[in-house]
Amino acid sequence: MVRRSLDVLSKREQRVDRALRELTAAAAEHGLPTERQALNAVADAVNAFRAADAWIDEHATLVATRREAERAAEQAQRSRLAAEQREDEADVADAAASRLDSELDAVEGTIGVDYRGVLDQLSALRNELDEVKRQASGNRREISGLAERLGQLTTRRATDAENRDNATHLRDQAATRFRRLANGSFPADSGLPGLAAFTEALTTSPGVRAALDAARTVAASWPTLPHSPKNIGDAAHRLAEEVHASREVLGARADLELDSDEDVQVFSAMVDGMRIGASALHDRLRSDAERSREDITAQERELFDRTLTGDTRRHLAARIRQAHELVDGMNARLERVRTASKVAVRLVWEVSPDLPAGTKAARDLLLKDPVRLSEADRESLHRFFRERVEQAKGDESAAGWEQQLGQVFDYTAWHRFVVKLDRMNGTGWQPLTKKLHGALSGGEKAIALHLPLFAAVAAHYQAVTRAPRVILLDEVFVGVDSVNRGQVFELLSALDLDLVLTSDHEWCTYRELDGIAIHQLITGGDGEDAVTTARFVWNGAELLDEQEDVDS
Repeated sequence: MVRRSLDVLSKREQRVDRALRELTAAAAEHGLPTERQALNAVADAVNAFRAADAWIDEHATLVATRREAERAAEQAQRSRLAAEQREDEADVADAAASRLDSELDAVEGTIGVDYRGVLDQLSALRNELDEVKRQASGNRREISGLAERLGQLTTRRATDAENRDNATHLRDQAATRFRRLANGSFPADSGLPGLAAFTEALTTSPGVRAALDAARTVAASWPTLPHSPKNIGDAAHRLAEEVHASREVLGARADLELDSDEDVQVFSAMVDGMRIGASALHDRLRSDAERSREDITAQERELFDRTLTGDTRRHLAARIRQAHELVDGMNARLERVRTASKVAVRLVWEVSPDLPAGTKAARDLLLKDPVRLSEADRESLHRFFRERVEQAKGDESAAGWEQQLGQVFDYTAWHRFVVKLDRMNGTGWQPLTKKLHGALSGGEKAIALHLPLFAAVAAHYQAVTRAPRVILLDEVFVGVDSVNRGQVFELLSALDLDLVLTSDHEWCTYRELDGIAIHQLITGGDGEDAVTTARFVWNGAELLDEQEDVDS
């Protein structure tokens, strides 16, 4: 404990020594004593000196104020001397004024009242002169402005005169061009409502006024016609397309031309060595068509009379009857196939309802003996065939008269095939529609679709009796039960079709089929790529392998 206190005392003594050394160094630096009493005396002197700072500031202010007062006194002295001098000058001026007043009174007394009037007039004239000078100054400014305006108007007049001359030149050119175009085929081609007024306005005088009146007649005829550059460009494009299309149609009758006259497209046609416009071309073609129609009508009647009594009618009637017999034969075979659910299929060859109402009556008249045809029947046939010819012409599907006649007498185009179904439910034979087909089972759907196709194939092969009658089927009759399959195969045999089919389950061992060769594909197995076949034969009663078939 004592040792610790000694250590603390030692440290404090060291701090005291360090403080004494710092005090001695500071006193030596500033020339101050190091004793406490002497330092206290210095502190009191410093505090007293600080109290004297305010007196020093006030003293400096007093000195500055005194200096300012001395300067103001000097300035006042100078001003007093100047005032005294001005007062003397004022006394001298006052004396001079008094003298002049005396002289004025003497003069006024000598001259009289007229002098005052003259002075008043002089004053008024001076005022008027000042006003005139002001007006003259304003007039000079106005003259300057008018001169500048005159120069502008002179320049503008020269420009307007040049523009007027250019406009007159353009107007004359436009009038000349308008007359040139109007003297062509444009008026007649345009279908101008007031064509007579237009022609009268244009021929009244050769001057510009007549051309302007004619142009106004055109503008008044189509006041709402769009004439923007886009509208004109679209119209020119459509015109070019129509001319191109018309060249292909009228190439042998007329030589069509579409020339450009600046921004105007001029259409013309060379017909029989004459250059004509669109309206004249239309009238010429319509006249030719009417004349041709009259000639063709007479030729048609003569041709139809020969046709209705000659080989063409007999051949046409025979083909229609033959088609009916073919359809009846096919239906006789189709009706033998009726599914387990009593569904049967048949074909109906009928006149298409899309054709005119007189088609069926005309077909029936063709099947009659020509001797038994009345005049009304002949006229009905003439009208029917004429309508068919006009339809062929309108369709533009036939290029020549022979092709048009081929279309007219194409009896197959008059008819259509309709598939009908009978389900033995009391509704009778119904057309096979999408809704009815969707109501059938999978096997019935296959029957309804396959049987008409087989009949169509058989009818196609019947046209060439010695041709192979091959029909190829892949995955045959999927979803059809075995009873219906046998019936279908019986139909194929009756249609005398050469059947080739593939299947992974069908062996065609049905009593209805009197014979068929069967080849079963057999793989090598165990990763081998070899494939071979095993041949079997169905003879209508049993299935034989290849060896048994050879032995038999």
